[in-house]
Amino acid sequence: MKITTAYSTDSDPEKAVSHLQFELAASDPRAVIYFASSQYDPQAISQCMHKAFGGATTFGCSTSGEIVSGKMLKNAIDAAREGRPTAWSMVTWWEGELIARAMGLEVVFPENYGAFCASVRQAERFLEISDSEGFPSTLCGYA
Repeated sequence: MKITTAYSTDSDPEKAVSHLQFELAASDPRAVIYFASSQYDPQAISQCMHKAFGGATTFGCSTSGEIVSGKMLKNAIDAAREGRPTAWSMVTWWEGELIARAMGLEVVFPENYGAFCASVRQAERFLEISDSEGFPSTLCGYA
């Protein structure tokens, strides 16, 4: 089984899915698992994915953020464009997220992606990147 990944940063669901379809065309997928930003209308993105990958079984998931260039961000494009700071968090605790957001921070929750990578045996390459950047191996318990 070959696993191929692709992503789009387009905010328009039809354009985003068209980009994914182009990126994945050579792989002729039998199954497509996609994680869509909560900014997309779930019905619209689902219909676009099914139309684009009608020959494959499609599974749609929502995200707590977008995964772009190996980083997990919420509203990643806007936050980066506007130069807003981000805060990494494992869980939403008490009122902490609300306070952080009131301070202008974009709170991101990368543990969801860590669990997914571990479940499909794709965590190793991310662990190698993490090691090379000096993060401790105890940072994530999923891998």
